[in-house]
Amino acid sequence: MTRTGQGGQAVMGGSVWTYVGSVPASAMGQYSYIAATLFDSTKVSGQRWTVFYIAGYTKDNQTMYSTQPDSGYSVDNLAPSIPAGLSASFATNLVTLKWTANVESDVYQYAIYRGTTANFNPVGTTPVAKVRTPLYQDPVSQSSVTYYYKVSAIDISGNESGYASVSVVTDVETGKGVPTEFALDQNFPNPFNPTTEIAFSVPKQTPVKVVIYGLSGEVVATIVNQTMSAGNYRVTWNGRTDDGRAVASGVYFYHLQADGFVSTKKMTLLK
Repeated sequence: MTRTGQGGQAVMGGSVWTYVGSVPASAMGQYSYIAATLFDSTKVSGQRWTVFYIAGYTKDNQTMYSTQPDSGYSVDNLAPSIPAGLSASFATNLVTLKWTANVESDVYQYAIYRGTTANFNPVGTTPVAKVRTPLYQDPVSQSSVTYYYKVSAIDISGNESGYASVSVVTDVETGKGVPTEFALDQNFPNPFNPTTEIAFSVPKQTPVKVVIYGLSGEVVATIVNQTMSAGNYRVTWNGRTDDGRAVASGVYFYHLQADGFVSTKKMTLLK
């Protein structure tokens, strides 16, 4: 066998080998080289071995010394990114969750977790579902309840991302009657830590959006983005961004937009 260029192939002992790199000889007692494997070993594909051997050449390139072949494997331990663009809508006892598909090619499925408090922790719990596409419809039976959802991405190696979070109100508040105009109330409690409730009124069925902004105008979290029927609503913000990161203490603004009506109010998070 003679030396070949990067990626070139040659035959030795009846086997085809691909050249992957070289290290200059400098009379050292030991050398090292990081070589890429052909495949990652994953929970789906199982153990995947790649075989290597090392050849040494004299300065005139006329004599070669080679090792016996040996093998190794690599393991993927890098978690995918948190799913982006998570939104929730409710209609007829069905919560519909949508998000943007991850760009990583090895993402295998998504896990959906549901809780009844804003800061519930999915770690160690069983998801309500695992899906292959960025859509899940959750049948719910309770009315006048705020459900909290967290969605993670899982790759073919079993690595799980952090959680994207969203909340949704399953029905209107009872006992207040149907409102006659749009309204956005002051959040309560205020200041707050770690959660606060935002109440608003919708006099007719219409798309509604409630967004949290920082002092510089950046979007911090979208807590409502759905079509809602006429009624009085309360939603909870858990002091976290859409991708699940806790925000710092400070002043934030919450903004309601619905059918041409817009209203913005200020709130304070104290830790």
